[in-house]
Amino acid sequence: MNAVEQVWRFLGNRLFLSDPRVQRAHHPELMQAVRMLTLDDAQALTERLWHASLEEGKRAVIVGWLNAVHPGATDVVNMLLIDQAIFYPPWLYLGASQESSERILTALAEPTLETPINHLLQCAAWIGDSYVQDRFRVWRESPPEWRNQLYVPPEDYALEAGWELAESGRRDLIRSTSYMLMPGDEAELTPTQMPVAVNTPYADHCPWCGRQLVTLLDIDLRDARCAALLTTGERLCIPYCTWCSLYTTIYMNTDLHGNAQWSTVNGDPPEILAKISDDGYQPKWSQQRLVLGEQRLSPYEAVDWMNSWIPLSQFGGHPAWINDASYPRCPGCGAHMSCIGQVAWEEVQNMYTEGITYAYVCIPCGFAATTYDQS
Repeated sequence: MNAVEQVWRFLGNRLFLSDPRVQRAHHPELMQAVRMLTLDDAQALTERLWHASLEEGKRAVIVGWLNAVHPGATDVVNMLLIDQAIFYPPWLYLGASQESSERILTALAEPTLETPINHLLQCAAWIGDSYVQDRFRVWRESPPEWRNQLYVPPEDYALEAGWELAESGRRDLIRSTSYMLMPGDEAELTPTQMPVAVNTPYADHCPWCGRQLVTLLDIDLRDARCAALLTTGERLCIPYCTWCSLYTTIYMNTDLHGNAQWSTVNGDPPEILAKISDDGYQPKWSQQRLVLGEQRLSPYEAVDWMNSWIPLSQFGGHPAWINDASYPRCPGCGAHMSCIGQVAWEEVQNMYTEGITYAYVCIPCGFAATTYDQS
């Protein structure tokens, strides 16, 4: 059985698509087959899946994920998607052709009452080519008439696809390489799994609530894989508070020698913390460790947080936003901080049952930050 048939066996199987237990059990086998696909294979499979007898919404999710793993896989159906006004998930258009870009931008240039401006902007952002960048730059200088229909400026939709406008071209806010963070038995860890530790005790305490801080990510920069994603150095620690970090962005002053401390830019506790009852509960340290796993095929592999067959915790890559993209601003330079990883708590025992904590850095300014989101 070739790779296309193996992947089809899973993604075209109704039992696999409907039962999370089956998905988790067969995830390694599915990913092994997906890794064997060429782009031509992925495009052939996309056509086959798109014309299969699947629910329309589920079909778009499956094909969108395949395109996130093999960017450009949907190029063979993008014109059909536009003709049928299918614009979600927006990463259906990742790696799309110039023709797709031009059609979407044309629709935005002359919108009608039925034009889904919000979705089209997201799709354009996921294409992110020079045409999109130029148009976003024009709209930044001269906002279009439909700007008042949006909560944010048109160019801010680039954040949803992991980039922002720079003086020339675009500035990516994600790492182009990603490694899964997988459950591992501490007693059985191999040296190749050791460079990234997740959710370990940290010496200091939170100035707001008094709880002991926890190191979300402890990264050994002497490991070539970690240094390639970040920078040369010795060690980077990103602590957070298991209580306060649920409600607001927390900033830490960090260096590349493993030192981190609560930043004074955090200021006073936000009002929301005073309104929420705090019984002082401190979660027990997880008995389940997450360790550095295999490299993902693309930085977008885990982009869809609702995709139940993909483990979401990762080092590097594009965040799986549960709601809108929320890259914090660096307190030093004012630029958006880049995301370097995320931990999905349902993948860690004895912790929160849902939600994701995201980690960000601005290496030149010496700041790290964490945010949390849930459905």
